[in-house]
Amino acid sequence: MELAELEVKYKEMGEAIERLKALKGRWKPEVNEYCYYIAGAGNPLRWTFRGNNTDGDIVSLANVYKTEEEAQYEVNRRKAIVEVNDIIEELNDGWEPDWSSGRDKFFLQYDMANSRLVPVSNEAFKTPLELGYFNSGNFDKIQDRITQEQIKLIWRL
Repeated sequence: MELAELEVKYKEMGEAIERLKALKGRWKPEVNEYCYYIAGAGNPLRWTFRGNNTDGDIVSLANVYKTEEEAQYEVNRRKAIVEVNDIIEELNDGWEPDWSSGRDKFFLQYDMANSRLVPVSNEAFKTPLELGYFNSGNFDKIQDRITQEQIKLIWRL
């Protein structure tokens, strides 16, 4: 790998790490501060945080953003998750993970060091995932249908 390529990867990883750090301590608006939330139809709406129960519910669901751009990014990310889950469900063709069998169930992870999707197997530990499980024969088909844009959105790259 060339030095220029490594510098680009280093910069991209640094940006991804900063986005992940930002998720750690979720931002909460001050009373009377303008902010955004994602409405039921998936459109970002501007509102004034008043600190009442309804506002507290929006904050407790992590549905509050400083900017319209941040809220729109999350809308796009959620859409990408649904699209990829639709692909997984279609390719699973009715297959469901059997947690009593001890057989491997696979889920997607992103390998930051090698900039690629990888299938991770799991026999017995049910992990809460945004993306569904799939059987061993579907990884290549799933990978072929997922776009780079979906990958960037879902893994916040």
